[in-house]
Amino acid sequence: KPLLAGLASAAARAIQALCSRDAGSQTLEADATENASTDGLTTKRGDGGATSATVRSLVQCLAAAGCFQEASLARDVHAQLQAVLIQLSAGMDGSTMALPPLAVTDVVSPAKPAILATQRHLSVLWKPPGWTVTVGWGCDEEWSPADQGAEGVEEREEKKEGELQPLQGWVVERLGSVYPIATDASAQHGLVHRLDKDTSGLMLCALSYHGYHLAHLEFVSGRVTKEYVLLCHGHLADAPRRIEVPLRVVGDKGARRSAPGLGARPACTEVRAVAHLVGKSLEGGEKQQDYSLVEVKLHSGRLHQIRAHLSLEGHPLLGDRDYGAPPATSSKRPFLHAHHLRVDLGEAEGPLDAHCALPADLASLLGSFSASDAESGVMLEKWRRGTPV
Repeated sequence: KPLLAGLASAAARAIQALCSRDAGSQTLEADATENASTDGLTTKRGDGGATSATVRSLVQCLAAAGCFQEASLARDVHAQLQAVLIQLSAGMDGSTMALPPLAVTDVVSPAKPAILATQRHLSVLWKPPGWTVTVGWGCDEEWSPADQGAEGVEEREEKKEGELQPLQGWVVERLGSVYPIATDASAQHGLVHRLDKDTSGLMLCALSYHGYHLAHLEFVSGRVTKEYVLLCHGHLADAPRRIEVPLRVVGDKGARRSAPGLGARPACTEVRAVAHLVGKSLEGGEKQQDYSLVEVKLHSGRLHQIRAHLSLEGHPLLGDRDYGAPPATSSKRPFLHAHHLRVDLGEAEGPLDAHCALPADLASLLGSFSASDAESGVMLEKWRRGTPV
């Protein structure tokens, strides 16, 4: 613990030093210089050479070292980092801190992104299936420093150039004229995490550098709630319990996936609720098959973590051929939906807490099943109605 505390203190001081031209200064100048990034979008660089990427790397290293695992140390580390990140962000945001909040919608299109919830510094987006998130680095499911780029390469090879629907492009078009971070490729256009191309659901998008840096801190320190609903083959063992099989990225470009083995990193998927279902095989034919409707919560971030963990349990997701599921004639994508996202930056607005019902393509599949018991029936009916809470 003393060693980790010293490491955290040193990292906080390093970030502090990056916030000023003068290494002894404890303040960040309000001005920021702009540089062109390699893709032609704006890259903002704080005074004294402080960059979002450098800061995120330091925070991520602290997480990898275990500084957020021990409760009392985690509080101290979080407080130190939060203070210097607020200082860093102030010089990068400038006048954007006074911008008006976004309008939100209660009705989502199955094919187009939308803004479902918002606060001063953050927004929650609806990501439809088929939209890619190929930002270059992150800390949540499907992206971490060791895994970066794997999914983006896979997606680029799946479709011809010009056929992709990148979510960051929508963010630039929709938010870029008002929120400078939306055009900043070095800050991932404000996108704080990512989802698989075919996974639908909620994504967090920052509207300021303040929101971006603090949300990233919440993710790496394990303080963000991310919950999913899935449909898998067979009857999964009852909840609650945790699947804690370490994972590593294997495979060549275009076919990367997660699997256990030498060099695997800790991964934890919490199984929160299970409904046992019976229905006609979705692979064709008249034979009855067992399925499970499952609610899970992530406690770590590995490439395809949920898909890999369920497959290792012998219960691949419906439609997930990459992880052992048979071809499903009635499902064009793995049955996986990010339905709940909650993050608290510790500010007066309180937590940003968003829910998203099953989209129509997944909800319609549930009509093919009946529950094996009364408790499963309650859960099945809840999701048939599209009610995530």
